Amino acid sequence: MCNFISGIYTEKDGIKCNPFTLSHTDLIYEFGLEKDDKKKNLVKFEITPPNDLRKFRNVKNWSFKIDQDFMLSWGDEDYIESEARKFVDNLLRKCPHVKKGDRIKYLDGRHIAIFGAGTVDKLGDYTTILYLPGKTTIWNAEYSTIKNAGNSTIKYAGNSTIKYAGYCTIEDAWRSIIEDAGNSTIKNAGNSTIEDAGRSTIENAWYSTIKYAGYCTIKYAGHSTIKNAWYSTIKNAEYCTIKNKDNAKIGCE
Repeated sequence: MCNFISGIYTEKDGIKCNPFTLSHTDLIYEFGLEKDDKKKNLVKFEITPPNDLRKFRNVKNWSFKIDQDFMLSWGDEDYIESEARKFVDNLLRKCPHVKKGDRIKYLDGRHIAIFGAGTVDKLGDYTTILYLPGKTTIWNAEYSTIKNAGNSTIKYAGNSTIKYAGYCTIEDAWRSIIEDAGNSTIKNAGNSTIEDAGRSTIENAWYSTIKYAGYCTIKYAGHSTIKNAWYSTIKNAEYCTIKNKDNAKIGCE
């Protein structure tokens, strides 16, 4: 499993990295390094942010590792690490920073992160954001992809894909896909699909589909479909469909 940023270092060209391409195999193809790979003449590395998103912005807090079991004669691990950290630091400096009280009306493109506690009114349909480490408010996520929602507030998730919701608050999940709800609070799950509800709190499950409820708390199950309730707590469940109750606490009030 490749971590947050995968990269390749070659003796001739130095760092080869695309932060939106996680697989080393894909990077080798993307940069045309098949011959170097066949000759084992490159160094694969990974650099990963801290779990504490408050420390995200300082690259000194990131973890570096060589992702292969040998080092080449020309390879200098300390130097490669230094170059990798410079590369990531440069990426972080280019990220949008929306200060508290400030507003961006429309944000498109691909971004490592959005910093700050300001507001973004709307994300473009193909926008990709890897991390939301601050308390950013997004009013309309449209068809965007958010890898880690951090401590953000998403007012309307639209048809977005949220890989990991972290500790965010989602006010209206609409038709979004939430792969891991983490410790988030989802006020209205709408018609969303939640693959793993984690330890989230879902205030109104509405017509959502929850594939694995984990340890979540659902205050009003609505007309939702819950495929595996596991150890969740589900209240007001009279109209919902629960296919596997497992060890869940289920009540009708």
